[in-house]
Amino acid sequence: MTKIIFTAASFLFAFNMFFFLNETPSKTAKKLDPVVVDSMEDAEGIVVIELFTSQGCSSCPPADRLLSSLLEEAEKNGQNIFPLSFHVDYWNYLGWRDPFSSKVYSNRQRRYANALSSGVYTPQMVFNGNSECVGSNRTKATSLIKNALDKAPKDKIAIGVKGMEDKTALRVDYEATGSSKNKIINFALVERNINTQVKRGENGGRKLHHDNVVREFKTLEYTGKGSIILNIPDGLDKSKSQVIAYTQDKGSLQVLGASRKGL
Repeated sequence: MTKIIFTAASFLFAFNMFFFLNETPSKTAKKLDPVVVDSMEDAEGIVVIELFTSQGCSSCPPADRLLSSLLEEAEKNGQNIFPLSFHVDYWNYLGWRDPFSSKVYSNRQRRYANALSSGVYTPQMVFNGNSECVGSNRTKATSLIKNALDKAPKDKIAIGVKGMEDKTALRVDYEATGSSKNKIINFALVERNINTQVKRGENGGRKLHHDNVVREFKTLEYTGKGSIILNIPDGLDKSKSQVIAYTQDKGSLQVLGASRKGL
């Protein structure tokens, strides 16, 4: 396991909601009629898996493969599992800039490190915001998933997705149950089945496969009902993409509910 630990207390504790709350895009698109949201997820257990990974980390490919395997197994078994692959940027200095990396995702991981007292390392999987393990540890990951699926979510969420007329953005409407106190709702535009030929760095010469890569990520204060605009990044294959929405407690970061919608 490759590990990077940030020991400076200010580096772990100075992060605030800036990293979770992002501004909506400055560009405007023509207003559309309201999006019809799908039915809310059943009150079965849900688990949001956030994998923090990097194409520049030689320990990460096994975790990327595990996330893909967990996604396939969940679809086969009809489980409410929501995998997300967040590519961090702190490995980029080794000679390969991960094209899907973002400082926002690195800062998100650091906030989890603060909440979970886990340190910052790759590969790391975070489950429902309240537990974590090494991202390539199938045994531990399977146990944490089982524990999460045994608990009913506190929120039910329904979302609808519609493309804007300029074809550069999506509008996501949501409706959700549950108290609106001290919560946020996240929206991740993810893309499946991405292959990258890495030319330099620790994985130089390898072709890496990724699923549910987070291509765009936004967070709103939770109000029970609302909408948000997500930019469509260059090269996104809509046929392999979907939007995942999930609510979290602001303080503990516990995931309270989740839903998804294809484009």
